Amino acid sequence: WSLGQLNIPGTHDTGATRMRGGNVVADQNSTIQCQQLYPDEQLNMGIRAFDVRCDPTDGDGDPDIVHGDSLFQCENRDGSSMSLSDIMNAAKNFLSYHPTECVIVTVKSDVWLGAGDEGNVAKAVASYVQDEEYPLWRENRIPTLGEARGKVIGELQGETRLGVLINRLILDGRSAEVQGAATDAERRKELYKEYNM
Repeated sequence: WSLGQLNIPGTHDTGATRMRGGNVVADQNSTIQCQQLYPDEQLNMGIRAFDVRCDPTDGDGDPDIVHGDSLFQCENRDGSSMSLSDIMNAAKNFLSYHPTECVIVTVKSDVWLGAGDEGNVAKAVASYVQDEEYPLWRENRIPTLGEARGKVIGELQGETRLGVLINRLILDGRSAEVQGAATDAERRKELYKEYNM
């Protein structure tokens, strides 16, 4: 079975368990909090798909995990700032103990800074993933469940790159080409080359 044919349990705003922003600390009882469990606990409870929102303006190479337009910084259990490495390490550690499982990670911005915003996310994620050794699925296709076992799925750079391409097509008034970009691998390659991605 392809992963695209399966219903996979996931969480929205995976890192939004405890947050801080300005003088506000939003804990697990807050109205802006989305999760009761931290990412490692979510995996242990059966979640296999993470929706991760990051701040593309964070320039340290390890994007911060944030929530909402107000940029609430998500926190780890110990009160430290949660970053992409915390999410990826939770997945990596889980898979080391459960090699027959897979974890899907979708990374996007929770901040709208303008047309370059998603490109900043893609750049941050790509540079981070290239610098680290994680069990990532690196092919440009949806794997079968057997192929996905023991892997973090999402091809972080590739999925983000497709989102950036679609956004660029729309901004350039080329909405009619979105369907082809999403479904035709050869056309997508041509568009990536055209947009120098």
